[in-house]
Amino acid sequence: MSSQPLISLIMCIENAEKSIQKSLENIFSQTLQEIELICINNGSTDDSGEILSRYSSKESRLLSLTQERQSLGMARNNALSLAQGKYVYYIDVKDGISRDLLSTLYQIAEKENCDILLNSYSQVINENQIKIFPVNISEISKEGKIETSPAPQGRIPNEKFYASILIEDYPLWNILYRREFLIENQLKIPALGSWEDKGFLINIINSSPKIFNINYPKYIRFPGQEGKRKHKSFEVFKIINYIKASLQSHPEDEELKQAYLYFRNQILCEGNKELKKEEKKHYNQEVSKILTRKEYNAYLEQTEGVRIIDLKYLRIKIPNKKE
Repeated sequence: MSSQPLISLIMCIENAEKSIQKSLENIFSQTLQEIELICINNGSTDDSGEILSRYSSKESRLLSLTQERQSLGMARNNALSLAQGKYVYYIDVKDGISRDLLSTLYQIAEKENCDILLNSYSQVINENQIKIFPVNISEISKEGKIETSPAPQGRIPNEKFYASILIEDYPLWNILYRREFLIENQLKIPALGSWEDKGFLINIINSSPKIFNINYPKYIRFPGQEGKRKHKSFEVFKIINYIKASLQSHPEDEELKQAYLYFRNQILCEGNKELKKEEKKHYNQEVSKILTRKEYNAYLEQTEGVRIIDLKYLRIKIPNKKE
């Protein structure tokens, strides 16, 4: 490519031979032509690499690299180091985008002079049903209740988005990032296993970006990709410690503290439910290093279905009666 691309798209490929061709045709049929696509073939054992090689021989805007299997975040970091575009956009190989999506995102980002451009997306449920997922903003009321509403189009204050990152399960795809902002703040996806998206967005918000939100749901998820992502149980301790450390720069923000406690307690309980019986003892030992005695008792009551009688030197577990 003779001139700098306006947008660098980053796609990680892992045994996706059935999806690649359609995905490449979708991307290179965009109305915005000044783009580059960086594909990282992340240890595929099928024909993904061969398909990418054939396509790159006829499409100069495609850069294809093959590497040994790494985490998804590390593969994306490798691609980011090669990007030349003014903006960066992550896309999954099984997803689709409308022909005008990239040009629309670029025009709005330029007009609004933002570092991060958020957007809603569409989930295809079946042939006759599509569900729209807006960018939600969640807050915790003084009574401790979660209040969630779709974000309006326009600027979003950092503090509003910060609490939402902790409460919501935002993906890092379908967000347009100004590449210079990522470089200046040395922002890369941290090695947190299945919580890499959240860690990345936490780092971004700590760098005080200019955030703008639109509602143009032309990023399309197809059947089989709906629903919440599953996280590995023992990886919750990595993200809990990571977020706890990040909050040290906001010591006076009570809402963030509440959002952190909500996130921490929720994922600890969810992680417990995914474990086999023989794994729970070690997991609970790790939990007890994080929670106070009172919090740990409440955790046991919620996850183990027991009632705790906490005497001065002894705790008694009594199974709850089945209703």
